[in-house]
Amino acid sequence: MNFLWMRDRRPTRQRNCLLRLAMFFWAMTTLGQSFGSTQRVANTTLRMPSAPPSYSYTTVDAFPSLQFTNPVALVAEPGRSDRLYVVERVGRIFVITNLTNPTKTVFLDITSRVKSDYPNAEGLTTIAFHPGYATNRLFYVTYSLTTTTAAGTGQHNRLARFQRSATNPNQALSTSEVPFITQRDEGIGHSMNDLLFGPDGYLYLSVGDEGDGGTGDDWNNAQRIDKDFFSAILRIDVDKRAGNLNPNPHPAIAGNYLVPADNPFIGKTSYNGIP
Repeated sequence: MNFLWMRDRRPTRQRNCLLRLAMFFWAMTTLGQSFGSTQRVANTTLRMPSAPPSYSYTTVDAFPSLQFTNPVALVAEPGRSDRLYVVERVGRIFVITNLTNPTKTVFLDITSRVKSDYPNAEGLTTIAFHPGYATNRLFYVTYSLTTTTAAGTGQHNRLARFQRSATNPNQALSTSEVPFITQRDEGIGHSMNDLLFGPDGYLYLSVGDEGDGGTGDDWNNAQRIDKDFFSAILRIDVDKRAGNLNPNPHPAIAGNYLVPADNPFIGKTSYNGIP
């Protein structure tokens, strides 16, 4: 009785709003049941397949007769598609010839120099052929090793050049190594990862931040350009063209290359006012 009395004493506008709201919900429920289900228009245009079509790619074993240990890169010679090179993290590079009936041959074996702690990022990581490889037989690799430099003793990352045999196209000369950069690496990952020659003829090298993957950029290499060659893409002139510059002195540098004169970081000691 008190409840009815309280409703009766509400303002007229409020009572009207409540009544309209109740009628709205009644209409939605009643009309939805009578029209929504009984007068639904049949589908005459949409044809759903029983199974979704596949527009993606599938993979097949390209060389089922060949086996490799921790392969990390597959590279072709410049201008050739009949020879492929497989890089194994442990320190070997194989050449695959006669792709219709594939045969693999050890092209380079430097396992005795390579520090390979799989599944971490150490080891032999890539190979890049000089654009003039057909005549000069030069190629470049990156790998991890334990050695001593002015920066200390321990793990280092190395960019080095090798040369192929003049008489055997399937054999590199392991004694032909010429180091370009040998950098102290205090982390267990995020090291030198890939090499490519650009259309400008310069060699591009991607380098991680030296961190071990725990917190990221553990040694703040991403914060500075005047510390080490980490957290960067390096562009170097391996042919020492006229007009290019010697690199700044650094314990990692063995020489044997120049810095392109249009490098935007030359002479820079700060960024936005921060050293």
